[in-house]
Amino acid sequence: MKSSSLINRFGIDRRLVLRGTIASATTLVGGGLFATEKSMLKHAAAYVKVDEKWTSDHHWDFLNALPPDQIVALKKVLDMDEKIEGRSKDASGIVRKVFRISNNLFSRQYRNSERQNYHEILEWIARHHEIPASVIQKSSSLALERRICMIMMGKMWDKMTPDQRYELMAKINPDKKLDHAALAASSGSVAILALAGAVSYYGFAFYMGMSVFISQAAGLLGITLPFAAYTGSSSLVAFLTGPVGIVLALITLGAAATYFGCAEADRTAVYIMQLHALKVAAMQEAGYKDHEAFPIRVIYPFHGHVMANRNEAREWETFVLERQKDGTYAIKAHSGYWCADSTLEGRLVANREVVGPWEKWKMIRNDDDMVSFLSHTGHYLAVEQDQKTVIANRTEIGKWGKFSLKQLDSNGSKVAIQCWHGTLLCAEGNHA
Repeated sequence: MKSSSLINRFGIDRRLVLRGTIASATTLVGGGLFATEKSMLKHAAAYVKVDEKWTSDHHWDFLNALPPDQIVALKKVLDMDEKIEGRSKDASGIVRKVFRISNNLFSRQYRNSERQNYHEILEWIARHHEIPASVIQKSSSLALERRICMIMMGKMWDKMTPDQRYELMAKINPDKKLDHAALAASSGSVAILALAGAVSYYGFAFYMGMSVFISQAAGLLGITLPFAAYTGSSSLVAFLTGPVGIVLALITLGAAATYFGCAEADRTAVYIMQLHALKVAAMQEAGYKDHEAFPIRVIYPFHGHVMANRNEAREWETFVLERQKDGTYAIKAHSGYWCADSTLEGRLVANREVVGPWEKWKMIRNDDDMVSFLSHTGHYLAVEQDQKTVIANRTEIGKWGKFSLKQLDSNGSKVAIQCWHGTLLCAEGNHA
């Protein structure tokens, strides 16, 4: 399928795609985003504030710190006059434009265009894409932006056939750290969360993986890209802030008819993705390390490590075992999240919104009436010798991998899970 027919099929605004291509050309002149005014870009990193929820001041301060090239790119995305008028005027103009496209005529009458809370805009887009309220509540602006990018990738994944997905996995995960067959059969929300949780997709590497994902997936879907995929870390953000990110967002969001006076969710989401990529670019240029730019507490606001450290069964020690169609069990914590074999560290976490391969456990009943849980990877769940860390890393059951189920209700669906040494599993909030 040619790119022109794809644009017509999904009802995408051709002018916005073309403008995005021009914006990309501006940022790529001279060898990429990092080739022009690099020293200015890195200064913007101080305004990213990775663990904060952005207010109107955060938004304006970051825009005010950006080099002219990136201001022009953002203006093109927003269909604004590209003339540079000065940092303060340009920042204020972009803020006003974002206010107009993220509010309808009625709400504009009661809000100050200069004081629009940026995080409220993110929350609106997040709700539009059905990101759970608990995730929205706990996420910083950087984390919520990243989650929106993942949603876009997941929507592209859903448009591919299982064979196309398998071919894509062979290219972006050649060492097969993840089960390609299982991923190919999974929905986009499951697959992208699994990829993002993998060690190779943590930190800046996530965006390198994202650039390869977009280019390879676009090829499988018959989308002609204006330039080849980049592989060097110095050009990955140029790739994401160029037309690839715009086309991806428009295709996956869909370009719903935009009527006069209506809030434009699609264009707002495109802006969010562009701005997020610039944040990543600024931090990378400033020399941030992965743990500085993407601390676990920010990227996984509800990382929900399950610990074996409680003596009494209360709400956080309550779990629901739900039998799946294939005979396995999914374990739901009191928070409403499913327990998974974390690909990040191998630790048991209760932070998954849907049940996929990593959230399914084969429950084995031992001769002593205790049970063991076998993960999708073929490893048994066990409590480490520190008697609190729960991890799926054993090839044999042993005493470390045995648990007792204590029924907490009449029908036996709610249970407390007791370890071999007597303490109970707990999935309370954010364990360190």
